Amino acid sequence: MDGGKVLFPHDVLQTCWGKKLRNKDLVSLDAIKINLTRNKEETIESIRIKLKEYYNIEVGNYKPALTANELQEYYEAVKNECLWENFCNQIHIPGDKSGKMMSDLLDVPNKPEYEWAFKEGILHSVDYDKGFLLKKYKYILA
Repeated sequence: MDGGKVLFPHDVLQTCWGKKLRNKDLVSLDAIKINLTRNKEETIESIRIKLKEYYNIEVGNYKPALTANELQEYYEAVKNECLWENFCNQIHIPGDKSGKMMSDLLDVPNKPEYEWAFKEGILHSVDYDKGFLLKKYKYILA
């Protein structure tokens, strides 16, 4: 298993968010709002108090984002480490005897609506009216 690397290959996004440069004592207000959709008995203030009291974590009104260097590292990893292909190769699709579903999944990076996530320099916008989770969290994320 090559020291776990076969099971858990390098994940550039996890590396970026796990760096010591990130403030581990701060969580986004948007993350709290998303949490509220799953924990109806809570409030922003009740979660804020628990985070501070139990974990010494503050809530900040900011949008987490990758830096330009982190995005560059991500796009290089997508290209050089075949991240999408490696991800797809870990998926078993029951009933896909012809391989069509897997082929379509592997082709996602070539679809114009998703190409920006795999190739650097492509402008994009998010359509919050497409997809279950995007619709669900539109009022928080948009």
